Amino acid sequence: MNARIDKSLISAALIDRLRAGDNDAFESIFMEYFERIKHFIYLLVKSRDVAEDLAQDIFVTLWENKEKIDPAKNFNAFMYTMTKNAVFNYIKSLNVRNKYSGSLSIQWHNIDHSSPESIIVAKETELLISLATSHMPKQRKRIFEMSRNERLRNEEIASKLNISRNAVEKQLRLAMSDIRNVVTLLAMFFAMGFYAF
Repeated sequence: MNARIDKSLISAALIDRLRAGDNDAFESIFMEYFERIKHFIYLLVKSRDVAEDLAQDIFVTLWENKEKIDPAKNFNAFMYTMTKNAVFNYIKSLNVRNKYSGSLSIQWHNIDHSSPESIIVAKETELLISLATSHMPKQRKRIFEMSRNERLRNEEIASKLNISRNAVEKQLRLAMSDIRNVVTLLAMFFAMGFYAF
């Protein structure tokens, strides 16, 4: 059973077969999702090797935890969550989160700490911003850090780096664009599911 599955037909029956240890069901799901997951991870981490490794790890985890899958729940959402968690764990393993924890546009004191959902969203946003920041060109990243972490004004950054204020403003605009692109990519991925890839 190596034929591709109609994307709308990832059925509870197929998931039941996977949960029972059916290798053909696993292979069908692997063929359906692997390339799209790998492509999505690559768009975030900008490394083909890391994307390949993380995608493979996701499927190892899927196989090892197959009995825990709920066939009544949305399988696309399940795979999305596994992928998102793999990327976030990779970011944490690089200590990007700690290095760039001050680069958030969200301020922790503005978060409703009584709401677990708002804390999760804030943490995930923090990780996405950290990811975007980690891939910025060196000068842009330095300017962004000086602005967000050190709270320097554009004139101060320009003076310290011996560049024009316009250059600082341009790099900050590009930095915010980089961050928006990563956040938008994840939002689109979540809204559209794996069908977008």
